[in-house]
Amino acid sequence: MPENGVIYWGFVMRLEEDGVTTKTGLMDEAVLFDLPWHNFLIPALRLLKVRRGLLDPLFAFDARELLALVQRACLALGMHQMEVELYSFRHGGASFDALSKARALIEVKRRLKHVSDLSTRRYEKAGRVSLELQKMPSSIRAYGASMESLLASVFLRPVTCPQPPKIL
Repeated sequence: MPENGVIYWGFVMRLEEDGVTTKTGLMDEAVLFDLPWHNFLIPALRLLKVRRGLLDPLFAFDARELLALVQRACLALGMHQMEVELYSFRHGGASFDALSKARALIEVKRRLKHVSDLSTRRYEKAGRVSLELQKMPSSIRAYGASMESLLASVFLRPVTCPQPPKIL
């Protein structure tokens, strides 16, 4: 949904004017929402942008608070054995992109800012992804799949979501 000449929405991290680099020494790094299944995010991002100032952070929490929230959710869903960290989302997204052929491996490498092809090849390993998914209770995998259709609604307005299945 292009607007004002912008083709894709995304996040820019470590703005040069702030003088703080990524762990690899980069600034002005962007992650674009450039695939068709990202489109549900656009109305939510637009709403957040309107509610906050143009240069203000979109979210009112920091990485430490987000990690605590993710870890509480994993515990409640019986996924604590997966040891999910925020970095897991980087790996999960890259694995999904590579295994679903949503992006060529060279695009995954560029998106991750890898220098070595070897660093990127691990995202082609379907067996590793399968092993991680097996750590998750099957009822929770099914619940997650069913919740996917509600994501856009949850972002835009309060919605009552079905409760996750009880973990024994």
